[in-house]
Formats: sequence, structure tokens, C-alpha cells
Amino acid sequence: MKTKRLWAMLLAMSMVLALLTACGGAESTPAAASQAQSSVQQSAADETEAPAPAENQAEAAGDSAAEPEEAAYAPIEYPLEEGGSFTYYMIKDLGQASSLDSWNDHPMLQVIQEKTGISLELQAVSQTNGSDMMNLMLASGDYPDMIESMSYATGFAAAMDDDIVLEVTDLLAEYAPDYYKLLTDEPAYKKAITTDDGRIGIFASITEGSRGPSDGLMVNQDWLDECGLEAPVTFDDMEQVLTAFKNKYDLTDPLYMVGDGILDNDELSASFGVALKFNSITGEGGFYVDEDGQIKFGYTQQGFEDYVTLMHDWYAKGLLSSDFLSNTTDYMNDDLIGEIASQATGIFSRGDGLIDMLRNISGSNLVALADPVVEEGDIIHMGNGEPMPSTAQGVVITTGCEEPELCCQFLNWWYTEDGFLAGTYGQEGVSFEFDENGDPQYTELMTSTEGTTLSSQKIDYCGPIQLLIDGTTPESSFSEIAQEAPVIWGSNKDGAYDIPDAVELTAEEGDDFNTYFSDIATLCRQYTVQFITGDKDLSQVAAFQAQLEEMGVQDCCDIYQAALDRYNQR
Repeated sequence: MKTKRLWAMLLAMSMVLALLTACGGAESTPAAASQAQSSVQQSAADETEAPAPAENQAEAAGDSAAEPEEAAYAPIEYPLEEGGSFTYYMIKDLGQASSLDSWNDHPMLQVIQEKTGISLELQAVSQTNGSDMMNLMLASGDYPDMIESMSYATGFAAAMDDDIVLEVTDLLAEYAPDYYKLLTDEPAYKKAITTDDGRIGIFASITEGSRGPSDGLMVNQDWLDECGLEAPVTFDDMEQVLTAFKNKYDLTDPLYMVGDGILDNDELSASFGVALKFNSITGEGGFYVDEDGQIKFGYTQQGFEDYVTLMHDWYAKGLLSSDFLSNTTDYMNDDLIGEIASQATGIFSRGDGLIDMLRNISGSNLVALADPVVEEGDIIHMGNGEPMPSTAQGVVITTGCEEPELCCQFLNWWYTEDGFLAGTYGQEGVSFEFDENGDPQYTELMTSTEGTTLSSQKIDYCGPIQLLIDGTTPESSFSEIAQEAPVIWGSNKDGAYDIPDAVELTAEEGDDFNTYFSDIATLCRQYTVQFITGDKDLSQVAAFQAQLEEMGVQDCCDIYQAALDRYNQR
């Protein structure tokens, strides 16, 4: 587990530095300490990273020759002697089962103060109107010291240009050594959170490792057994399964399709080599990067025609929800739960966090199902890429902060072992204990309190900040079936076509892009549904794609390509 590796490396580093200090003489010089630190970092890099291509190695060699020698890792002692207090702004609701009246009643705030010497005043706004409230706060010019998951209309770099977010590039080595070491050990992390012009302005949420996607398809294993069928692998297999379910169980929704005709995370559609799904909040989507590193728009590719042709065929055969247009595109809704509880649907898309609940509600043996492919052995190139940090998730220090160095030291704590435990497990002796192997385990308070779930208890007893996340360990409260779901969902996906989240348009590019894309997205939604239902004949797909080209699709691709090229050159 990478987090354990990190802790072990920190301990080893402390021992090395202690020995150097004790020996005195030449070996106690900063240069010697730096050399020892570099050796530890290189060992970690060798353990986790494949060798870089020769051209990248050459570039790295050239860069290192031009850059100054890295500072030796020097951990910060907590709690901070000078202490202090900060305001912290976040868009976050208390859960329905929360026992807290306010985030400022959170028991971890006292623990955080004891551990770090810093007291926090939390300014939490509801997710319902969080974006609007954040925009009003930013427009006021009266900034808190820190903002969690800040969004800015013209982009992250512009937030630094406009003196809202404080650039911390030159503060990290001295005042945030644990965070800085993570970025140094994992250059991909640093690349992902650095702007095109070389600035860092965020303490990013970093997930170390991944078990696979958190969402995917599900199917009733008992029904498969009763029909004498195996879990479907190809689309032909899935059609056989859906048909059998429809006939044997008189299903109204053999495949639960949503209102825009495309499942979340491009499940099903990505198997045809294209991205189609538009984000319900941002409206973005449809773009991907092909094997040649070129930005493509899914709706203008052959894969779109292949997808809507199959979905139209399944719709005509009664294998899709007959009234799918009325189904919301939000999978966290009561409609789908009702369909499953009444056993009216056979295959659907859902997140791993709800598998156990749905199994209990429906009484069905629901299990995860890998996305079908066209030909057995095909690899889906969208989804399941390595988790990368971005400027969208994490904490920024604002220009309203009067003690940025102290604030950096506080945020650095969340990347230490104690900070990781506080964010993930809460307080030792209350919400977790160490087992005989030294691994943290939630207490019965978290897992066995009647009327609550582990998720709701974590809201009340862990965090409320979490910047270092272990993505390799399954949620302990999940059943074995739910724990293994991400592994199954990622079993035939490699994420090779995913556009990195850190690719960002400039303000000018964003304006140019939006000039074209709003109308393009509207037309895509309209035609996708009409092709599936048959309101528009499939013979019109080529004309539809030609219309998209006339509306400026290639201009959108070119804008995105320029941003991707800048990202790759960081």
C-alpha cells in the first residue's frame, strides 16, 4: 500500500538524518543529507514506476542539470509552537443521519487543534446552492484563509492572476515538506497540479492507488443461474441475457436506460471507442484523446453510429426501458431503486456504495458486471486510469490569509501519517483502533451503531479535511461483493483515451469554446435520443455529423488540443 510505503520512507529518512547528524563532520552537511534523501526517493520511484522512454529520460536529465539541487527533506514538528487560527470555507452538507448541528461542533476540530496547534473556523455552505454562494463570496473580495474545492469561472490560473488564490510554489519545500516530497517522488502528481506557466496554487487531494472505477453495471446473479447463462462478456452475450430476463421474468426494463440515452461514465458507449456522456453539472463531455494523442469528439466518429444503431435495435426489441426518456440521468434517485425493489429491471448502472443497500431492499443477489465489449478480449480505453490530483479537488490558500507560511505548515500536516489517520479514520480510541498488525480499524461506534451507516458516522467522526487518500483498500463496511465491484468494473478498461483532468483552457479559449459548444451539445442530446427511439432514421447519422462539423466541432477539438499540448509540455 502506497501510504504505508510513504510512512516507512519517512521513518527511514528520519533515521538517516539522525545518523548523519550524530556522525558529524562532512557527512552531516546539507549536501550529504540531500544525497541520502535523493537515494530514498529514487528507491521509491524504482519500486512504483516503469522506466521512462529514452526521450523523456533525456529531457529529465536536461531539466535536472538546469535546476538547483533539491532541498533535503526536513519534517515539521507538530503541534506548531506559535499556534494560530484560520477560517476554512467548504461546500459540504451534513448527512441526514448526522448528529451534529453544525460543522463547528465537529469533535475532530479539538483533535486537530491538539495535534497541529491550529484552530479552525469552518464556513460550510450547502451543496444545493454552493456554487452560487462561492461565486458571491469570491465577488465580494472578502476571502477566508482557505477554500476547499474552489471553482473559478475563468480557470484556476486566472484565480491566481486575479489575486484570489495565493501561489505557493516557493513555499512548499520549507513549509510543506511532506506535500512537497509527494510531488517530488511522483512527478505525475506535480505535473497534474502545476499550471501551464509553472505555478502551484493548491494543496491537492491525492489518492494513492486505485482498485478500479466506483461505478458500473450490475446484474442479478440468481437470474443468470436460473436462466442457465454466464455473465455476459460481449454485446451479443448481453442481448441474449436481456432477452432471457425479459421473457422469463416479464421485465419492463431489461436494461435500465436513462433519459439522454447514455449511461454514466460512458458505460456501454465507451466499448465502441468513443466518449459521449455529458456531465449533468458542467455540461462538458464527448471529447477524448485517441492513440495518436489527438483530441476527438465522439459524436462525429463511427463509434457513435455503432452505438445508437445497437441501442435502437434493443429499444425496438423491448430490451431498453420503454419510457426511458422520463428517467432522470441522476442515478442516485428513487426511480431506479423502485425498479430494482419491484424486480422490474435486469441490468443497470450504480455505484459501489449502494450495492449492499440495493441487495437488502430488493432481496436480489446483485453483483458487479464488467462492461460488454464488441469482441471478446477487447480493451475499453476509457475509464479506470490511474487517479491523478487536479486543481479542482483540494485546498487553496487565498490572498486574504495573513500568515501563508503557517497555513502551509497546517495543510502539510494532512499529508503526514497523523493527518492521514485523522482524515480517514478520525480519533484513535474513539472511531478507530490499531489491530495486532498495526493497521487502523474502525470501532463498533462506526460500524455497529443502530440507525447509522459507516458513511454517516465518518461525517461525524472523521476529517473534516482529507488530503491524502488510500485508494487500494476497500471500504471495510462493504460486503465482499461490494468490495470487489471496482475490480470487476475495471477488469477490461485501461483509461488510455481519458483526457487528464488537469488539462485546462485559458479564459480566452474558454470563451471561444463556449461560442460553439453549447449549441453542439444541445443538438447531440436531441439527436441521440431520436436515433435510439426511431424518431429520426439511422440513415440521417451522416447528415447529423456533417451538421456538427459545420457548427464548429473541429474548432472545439483544436482548442482542446492546444490545452492538451501545453499540459504534455509541463
